[in-house]
Amino acid sequence: MAGVVYTRKERCPELYLLAWDSEITVTNSDMSRCNSYRDILHCNKKPFYLKGREEDSSITDAYIIHSLNHVLKIRDLVTKNDTKLAKHPESADNEILNGDSFLDHGFTRPKVLILLPLRRIALRVVQRLIQLTPSAYKVNVDHIDRFLKEFGTQEVEDDEDELSQQTQGNSKAKKSSKPSDFLELFGGKRDEEDHFMFGIKFTRKSIKLYSDFYSSDVIVASPVRLIAVLIIDHADVIAMQNWSHVNTVVEQLNHIPSKQHGTDVMRIRPWYLDGYAKFYRQSIILGYYSNPDINALFNRHCSNYQGKVKLVCEYKGVLPKVILQVLQIYERFDVDSIADADDARFDYFVKKVFPKIKDSVQGGTMLFISSYFEFVRIRNFLKSQEASFCLLGEYTQPSDISRARLWFFEGRRKIMLYTERAHFYYRYKIRGIQNLIIYSLPERKEFYPELERIVGTAPSKRMVTSEKGVFVFG
Repeated sequence: MAGVVYTRKERCPELYLLAWDSEITVTNSDMSRCNSYRDILHCNKKPFYLKGREEDSSITDAYIIHSLNHVLKIRDLVTKNDTKLAKHPESADNEILNGDSFLDHGFTRPKVLILLPLRRIALRVVQRLIQLTPSAYKVNVDHIDRFLKEFGTQEVEDDEDELSQQTQGNSKAKKSSKPSDFLELFGGKRDEEDHFMFGIKFTRKSIKLYSDFYSSDVIVASPVRLIAVLIIDHADVIAMQNWSHVNTVVEQLNHIPSKQHGTDVMRIRPWYLDGYAKFYRQSIILGYYSNPDINALFNRHCSNYQGKVKLVCEYKGVLPKVILQVLQIYERFDVDSIADADDARFDYFVKKVFPKIKDSVQGGTMLFISSYFEFVRIRNFLKSQEASFCLLGEYTQPSDISRARLWFFEGRRKIMLYTERAHFYYRYKIRGIQNLIIYSLPERKEFYPELERIVGTAPSKRMVTSEKGVFVFG
């Protein structure tokens, strides 16, 4: 960084915890990690929709309190400096030029970006942010009616109680065929409204929702909507959408803007002007699990000079949780490098797996595929082989889905291609399955997750180092 060193005090002057009016569940370890201003990757967070409400709430409270602390203290500092300069306008320029105490601006006002996957989750986070804001700063909450109309009218606690009654089989509630995590996450139906972005501005006594982008303190958005301190919560759910949007967002952060947007250039902190802002951005990435895309974002785009923290864990595996007493067979294929893995998997399927399916007179074969690109590749291959198959993917039309499910059940199609995203968003119950072939392991543990999380940490190490190519679990 060209020998330039900026102190912690310059970066975030005199930050300390505010006095909170609401009851909070945050733990000391969660708060200390956030307050360290290091980049954080925590992808073993038990989410609220998988019976992890206490842990999820604790971590959510931690990053909300940390964000509020950062925003409100910086706001108080700027207000204090504005007052000083207003009292002595004739010497204001000299005051700024001759000291660093008035360098309290970035290029624009927004200080915190929170990326969330769904409106229901945004409702939870924003309601909690309002609850945790000290009462002196929330005498008024502007546009709260509009927010509840667009994101949900029920209080979070009431919503959770209703879902709890459904999942516990309340006699007065209609029992849903969907699993409990689906009911918790989507409210019993697929949430199509995952395109959102709005600003939150804190004034002396009020919270303004839907504030102008460049005059906001906090931006809450879905990465699907926003292509323009970074917190990414429920990263695993965002991975079920399109992770490339997250990469696009992060790559655009902390650049020198083309327009001034009303900023007092003389009060911009020096590391912004020197192009070092990305080294002073704290990134907090939270999720239920990690994957190569999440790891790559953390490794390539999180460059905090304070360092980074990655929480790791040992996986017990989920093979014993398979209720049906069936053999689970893993076949290993050789690959020269990770870059060749997709081609090697496809080649193995074409030469070793598909001939067995084609020669079998038995139908009812489901091919489960985690990636849409792999889905398209297998679809095109089956077409070239004139195979008897049907499709059930995230972009398949409802009428085609109903027809495919019927044909597969009746045996009029021998093979069904089914994607992980389709299962995540709709949780169809497919009848007529005789054999399940998992072409690529699903990301989510509840579906039958990637290798280490499926078989467990210790068995996965034995599988990797063993000379055997076939592994059977019963």
